[in-house]
Amino acid sequence: MRRRWSTTIATVLTVLVAASVTMSASPASSSQIAATSHQTGRVVVGLRPGASRNGLDRALKRVGGRVVRKESRTRVVVVDRGAGFSADAMARVLEGADGVRYAEPEHRVRALLDPNDPAYYLQWGLSRIGAPAAWDVQRGSATVSVAIVDSGVDYDHPDLVGRLDTADAYDFIDGDTDARDGFGHGTHVAGIIAANTDNGVDVAGMADGCTLMPVRVLDSVGNGTDEGVAQGIVWAADHGADVINLALGTPEPSTVLQDACDYAIARDCVVVAASGNSAAQAGWVPGQIQYPAAYAPVLAVGAIDSGALRASFSEWGSALDVVAPGVGIMSLYPVARGELKTLSGTSMATAYVSGAVALVRSQHADWTAAEALDRLTSTAEDLGAVGKDYQFGDGLVRPDLALGAGAPPAEPPSDDDIPGLAAPRSPIVESLDSRTDEHDVYRLTLKAGDTLTAWLTVQGSGLFEMSLYSPAASSVFDTDEILDSSRDTVSYTVGDDGAGTYYLDIAAQLGSGQYRVDWIIDPAAGSSDGSDGDEEGGDGGAADFGGGGSNAGTVRALASSLWRNQHILELDGTPEAPAEEASGTSAPVADSAQAQSLTGSGTAGSLQKRSRAFEPAVALFAALGIWRTRVRVTTRRR
Repeated sequence: MRRRWSTTIATVLTVLVAASVTMSASPASSSQIAATSHQTGRVVVGLRPGASRNGLDRALKRVGGRVVRKESRTRVVVVDRGAGFSADAMARVLEGADGVRYAEPEHRVRALLDPNDPAYYLQWGLSRIGAPAAWDVQRGSATVSVAIVDSGVDYDHPDLVGRLDTADAYDFIDGDTDARDGFGHGTHVAGIIAANTDNGVDVAGMADGCTLMPVRVLDSVGNGTDEGVAQGIVWAADHGADVINLALGTPEPSTVLQDACDYAIARDCVVVAASGNSAAQAGWVPGQIQYPAAYAPVLAVGAIDSGALRASFSEWGSALDVVAPGVGIMSLYPVARGELKTLSGTSMATAYVSGAVALVRSQHADWTAAEALDRLTSTAEDLGAVGKDYQFGDGLVRPDLALGAGAPPAEPPSDDDIPGLAAPRSPIVESLDSRTDEHDVYRLTLKAGDTLTAWLTVQGSGLFEMSLYSPAASSVFDTDEILDSSRDTVSYTVGDDGAGTYYLDIAAQLGSGQYRVDWIIDPAAGSSDGSDGDEEGGDGGAADFGGGGSNAGTVRALASSLWRNQHILELDGTPEAPAEEASGTSAPVADSAQAQSLTGSGTAGSLQKRSRAFEPAVALFAALGIWRTRVRVTTRRR
């Protein structure tokens, strides 16, 4: 039985900033001035029977309000709020004026569109990015043209009637003006962007009021050349495209492609391109995405699944801008080949983003392409690490938020490196390196009787382990070492006196790579506020982990370095010297035979865990003035 000494240094560093003052008759702050998604920003005032408007007029004069409409029969006056006032604040001011019966913000009334397209219920991506709320604001303008630079589009598809600009179409494969789809990919993309919505046919499109310009640059098996694609981009820009959709790419940089994209962007086009589908393939270089998406002026799009995880195939890197649904996407297909089809890829994600851009450009016809892009990226739903990151870029495209509708996520997501902020609920995909970033630690609050079940799956080369620490910093459960697409499980039930904060530590023992961690918390018997979720799913996104559990939105993440200083000090009899670091960025296992020798057969692996030197932190904690040391003896369980 192995003994482990765990040393904990606890420190307290708290900054409290809180100020909130509400004055009913005072101007609102800048954050209050913006109307909520269901308000117009104006105020409706009802006058009492027989009362004059004198009291209202005096109040309006004091606060700078202005009458924009009046209805004599109903004695209703609509007023525009004064500068610096929200609609709510203005209503509070006016309701106290002489002769006023009521004053309240004017609200939008929605058509409550529930599309009757037969396959709409299968289009999970539309609801995930807030398309229904966006449609309440904008369905797309026919003056906004989206060029489908692809394999062409099926001119005869019943769900694209009235959507196609065939007068400006061109076929660079056959050299004529008939850009019909001989492959199917372009039609699928076109359906995502602008299939007719609520027409009782097939699927719903993102921006079904917009116009699609077919430009064929891929042949009947989906192949083309960079020069041919460049011609298609230039053609689209010259023929009035506002958005150019490039659901294609090449791993090699191409000057002719870059020049064509620059040409289109200089003509105020938004160029949207797929990041690529090779991330799960051997030989793909992490951090590299396809061209032309990799070029800075182009909006590079990656794919997520229905669990908001990066799709395993989706290429990522510093050039990635945003993500969108790209796994199991139902859309149109040429009529001769079935009319509907479900596909996965960054091509599908790119089409969602092009549709979102088209909605923004429809709503703000006077905006430049750069302004439309800024709105789209600044309103994206943050996923993964806080802020822009390599896995998700600026986050998930949200057309509803870009158009001023919908509700943003209640809490910002966080990765393990940001202490004190909420982490995404299970599942999480992150990466570790045994030499540069050894630990990811997630903090969970458990009650007596709760059962935590957590799964660790390694998605790359590397030797990983997962441990669960109790509130007393004791290791209560460890997995075996896990290597190269393997999985192991932690299961732990909290005792009667064990409620508190538990720590789930993911550690890289050797090498580097990505991992996925899923967890479910089953509440104690009789508890009604615990988390209840389905079984975890694969990349297809079938899982939907508990929506209303006690830990939903309260899972916390600690800084890895802080956790290492607080909790990780392994002694096996006597301290061992730190292992000598190897050169390079990772130390992957060479083959499956070696993997078997390391992991064993369902038992503890033969590779001993590397001892870790406790790095001195006396100066830091002395400066804080608050520190203490606690040593506990724990038993490691296998």
